[in-house]
Amino acid sequence: MSLRKLLTISLYVFVFIFAIIPTSGGAALIPYQDKFLHALIFIFLSIFTLRAFEYARPSYAFFFLISFGLFIEITQYFIPYRSFEFLD
Repeated sequence: MSLRKLLTISLYVFVFIFAIIPTSGGAALIPYQDKFLHALIFIFLSIFTLRAFEYARPSYAFFFLISFGLFIEITQYFIPYRSFEFLD
């Protein structure tokens, strides 16, 4: 397995772990801060995914990223200190 693929998979694991750990629940410093952070994270994930799996079609990467986001939200639904939010 190439280093790019290993780093990309590690990034997915890192994002998932941070998506399920408890948060402080403090007030956001800027409006829609959480939406901005989600977009930024998924931009990085998409870049890493397309670079690591360069022979895959971009549509496959898009489908995988959508599925990963949905998986995170469904997981958060079942965790008492997290919540499902469709717009995330």
